[in-house]
Amino acid sequence: MIHKIPVMGEWVIISDEFIATLPTGTQEFYHRRIHEMTFNPISCFLAHGLSWSDKVRSVANGKLVFYPSQYPKEWKNDGYAILNDWKSDIVLVTAPNQTGKSFIGTAFSILRIIPTDENWPIFVETPTIYHEWTGPKTWIVASYSWDNVATVWKRYQELLPRSELGPFAPMWGKYEGENGRARELSFRDHQGKAITLACGSRIKFLCYIQQQMHWEGFDGDGAHADEQIPIDKMTGLQRAFTTRGDYTPIIMTLTGHVLEDRPDTGAAGWIKKVLWDAVRDESIKEHADVVEQRIAHIASGES
Repeated sequence: MIHKIPVMGEWVIISDEFIATLPTGTQEFYHRRIHEMTFNPISCFLAHGLSWSDKVRSVANGKLVFYPSQYPKEWKNDGYAILNDWKSDIVLVTAPNQTGKSFIGTAFSILRIIPTDENWPIFVETPTIYHEWTGPKTWIVASYSWDNVATVWKRYQELLPRSELGPFAPMWGKYEGENGRARELSFRDHQGKAITLACGSRIKFLCYIQQQMHWEGFDGDGAHADEQIPIDKMTGLQRAFTTRGDYTPIIMTLTGHVLEDRPDTGAAGWIKKVLWDAVRDESIKEHADVVEQRIAHIASGES
């Protein structure tokens, strides 16, 4: 069998046959890593993104400009900078389709809702900083269609420890000790769902096409908003998080183009106008509360 596993922050492709030729201690290392990848994928997560740079870079004849990195050089790339951001209330991740946006948003979320171990490879072999768990969380995961919600749920299945997912883990019952019937979380009925992990954290799945009442009247600790969340849904989340303390992050993983049937997205959307344009202004970057004020102003319907 061929395995793709992370070793010291890099992907390694290796076969069982080759592992068998290695010294005993090295064989044991690879077998342990394969086991970790199988049962606890988040513990081996590698983050990817634009590499650190102290220069302004541009592509597409200057249409897209990347400014100097605002994080330590030892964090290597934007992916690790995102995982290590335990201060920002709003984190924007934008990139083309099929480039791993949802994975980084999923990893960001998981590291904040489950107990972790400082000896995991993600903390020992990559720049990801370990943080102690502070107890169960309620986390909102949402997207613009129920099909997309189902796709994002698969990312969580692929990264969460099997011990946390229990019967919701992929191919539950395949490994020794996995008892009971496998369970499916389906969104074909276009209804919101929620699961409780073994640690007590709860993941609540919503969709932007739901009525506003589904986005009100609950408490939450953070959210993963896939693609471009409407302003009224964002306001609902912020209301839900008001009782949970100072750090209630919302990570948005989105493409920059206009979504089908969503003329309010892309460069014409509120995320670009209110959030992105705001943080590019150094004067506003130094005062994060101004961004929240602008969001509230837009949501109120005032011009």
